[in-house]
Order: sequence, then structure tokens, then C-alpha cells
Amino acid sequence: MVSVPPSTTYGNVTYGFDSWNDGDTNISKTVNLQGATVLAATYLSPIGVVAGDADVYGSTITNPGAHHLLRDSFGKTMAFYRSTNGSLAVAVANKDPESFGWMAPFRSTFTNVKDPVAALMSDNEVRILFRSTSEVITDVQMLIVRDSSNNIMGVTFGSPITIDRGETHCLIKAHDGSLWACFNQRDGIYPNWTNSKIMVAHWTPAGTGPAGWTVDTLFVDGVNTHSIFTALVQRDDTKALYVAANRSSVDNHLILGIARYSGSAWTWTVNGVFAANIAVGQESAPDLVYDPNGGRVILVHDIAGQNRFAVYYFDANDVPVHDDTPVLQVTKTKWNKILVIAGSLFIAFEDPSAGLTMGHVLATGRGPNGWLTVPATLDPEATNVTISGYPWVGVDEVIYLKNATLPVFVRWAHLPPMTLP
Repeated sequence: MVSVPPSTTYGNVTYGFDSWNDGDTNISKTVNLQGATVLAATYLSPIGVVAGDADVYGSTITNPGAHHLLRDSFGKTMAFYRSTNGSLAVAVANKDPESFGWMAPFRSTFTNVKDPVAALMSDNEVRILFRSTSEVITDVQMLIVRDSSNNIMGVTFGSPITIDRGETHCLIKAHDGSLWACFNQRDGIYPNWTNSKIMVAHWTPAGTGPAGWTVDTLFVDGVNTHSIFTALVQRDDTKALYVAANRSSVDNHLILGIARYSGSAWTWTVNGVFAANIAVGQESAPDLVYDPNGGRVILVHDIAGQNRFAVYYFDANDVPVHDDTPVLQVTKTKWNKILVIAGSLFIAFEDPSAGLTMGHVLATGRGPNGWLTVPATLDPEATNVTISGYPWVGVDEVIYLKNATLPVFVRWAHLPPMTLP
């Protein structure tokens, strides 16, 4: 007879026994000693708790326009973040996270990782972009180890590859299997920067840069040298790329770049003043998604000081239609994330108290007759900060951080039932 403890604690989280590798859910089992037997026990976190070893916001899950959640074709979910020791951490939910918890995270042996964002290349491979503490954009390959039921039982990391200097980055996989990234880069020496730039990087196996990466300058601001926070998406229909960005301070214009696809290459155009009165700061950074059912790119950003969001729908000709939310019955509208479920648009966000960056996790939605002005609650606690989700629509889930100081937990939530106007 072999038994395992009913629970174990790792990274401030108590994980409970779930099952053996043969599916048996009894904590004790009889083992035949006449042959070779391999036993493995799976422990899961409480529902809604992804992990408890995350570093503070500003170094993990910091960019609303980037993606820290992935789900493969087998329905297995992965969350990516920086742990307290600076390593790249990956938490896995092999079962529905609405009904079951998450496994204890896998960690890289290398450290110096900040804000890892991910793109699913296949069911066996993920590519991850992060910035080091010396503000260097870095690419690393992650391979997935599965059991006979396609559960994720481990991961292996390749050697990190330096792309360029930079910060506040995004990453997507394009239709042709290549990768696109965007990030902020500033020239000069802190605090005397001479400019602030948006860089775009494209990876293909035949790329001319480091290990297939080619880097170009998309936008340069030689006057306002504050940080720029970007979001990035590709249309499925025309294959065009969109980049939207705000700044950390002073200039309240939204930057919009669109790259139209010729069938073999992309050509960029940039409007540095696409919209005015956009809120500044990373907590107000824009988000972008492509909704294939509506054939539209959706852009959302926080309007400065008005407790509402600006919403744009771009058609296949890249022509926008404006559809702002009304003033919402909240204190603030920060850390916005777009969700599209069955053709309906939702915005998950946080409602910090005055002067704070932490708040409740809420959501508003767009019905046939307008927007919901009294948001629904995903998490009522007032110590939540940042928010992130998937690179695609159709999933009503987000992750976010609980607590601005250690211990910091990665939490998971999904939209509650909502009656839209």
C-alpha cells in the first residue's frame, strides 16, 4: 500500500491531492511489487488560484495588450509570469479551471526574467518573449512534455536569445507561422533620454537578424521621451497587423500603426495622433483583438479622467467606427482587457480606489441596445492589480495579480452571468 499526503504547500499555496497518473483519485493505492510500476501524484491549487510565487507587478503581467494565457488544442491552459526568484514560471491547468485548480508551476533555471509573454506555435512548442532586468528583449523556446492523455507534465526551455534593447513588449504568431513582436526602446542614458521609439520585430526561420529576428523602427518621438506601452494583433481576413500604444506620461495621443499584407510582405503606416484624450500610464494601456465573427479588429483604451472607455471597430478596409462606453458607475477604469463571447463584446477591467492602482475586477458588456453601465463583479477584493488574457476571442477568462507587495498571487476568473441592454 502506498499513500501520499492529502496536501502540500508550495509558494504560499496549499495544493490538494487530485489523482494518481492512472486516474485513481484515492489517496492510497495497492502496488504490485512483482513488476515495474511508475507512480505519480498530481496536486492542484484551490479553484481560482493559479500560483502564489509571483513577483510584484511592474515585473510580471504588466502590459494589458500582451498575452500571458494560452490554451492548446487539447484544452490545457498555461499561464506565464515571473516568479519571486526572477525565473520564468509556467502554471498549468490540465482540467477546466472553473472546476479544478492548477498544478504547481514549472520554473526555468535561468533568472533575470521580467514580464514573460507567450505565443503558441504548436501543441508541442511555445515561444516566450521577456525583458531582462537590464532592459534587453529576449526570446526563448519552450517545449511541452505530455503524458498519454496529453496532459502537460513538464516543460523544457531552450537557451535565451537576445533580440534588442527594449521594454514593455508584445508577441503574436502570424498566419504564416512567423512571429511578430513590438516593444519600446529609448536612446540616451537615464534619465536623459533623447527619444522614445516603437520597434517591430519579425521572426522567420530565414530572418536576417539574431536567430531569425529582423528588427525595424516603426515610430520615433524625439520630444516626449517617456515609455510607450503597446498592443499588437493580426486580422484573419486581410492578414493586416495593428499596433496601438499610449505613453506613460504627458502626451495623451494614441499611436496607431497598421501593416497591410500584399501576400508576401507587410507595409506599415503610422498615425501618431490617431486619438486624443487617452489616459496615460501602463494601467491605461490599450488592448486589441480580432473578432472573426464580426470581421473586425476591436481597439479599447481608457479615456482620461472620465470613467469610460473609447471603443473602435475596424473593418476589412481598416476603417474605424467609434462606439464609446457611457460613464460607468465606478471610481476608475484601469487595466482593461477585451473579451468577445458569441459575438458580444465585454471589457474586463479593474476599479481602483482614488490614488491607488489596486481594485476590484469588474466587467461591462455591449448588448443590442447599448452598454452595461453598472459593471458585473469578477473579484470583489480591492487588492487586485494588472490583468491579462488570451490572444484570441471566445474565452471569457482573465488572470491578474492579487497584492501589490509580496506575497503576490496569480488569480484566475471568468465572466459572471450578465444581462446586457
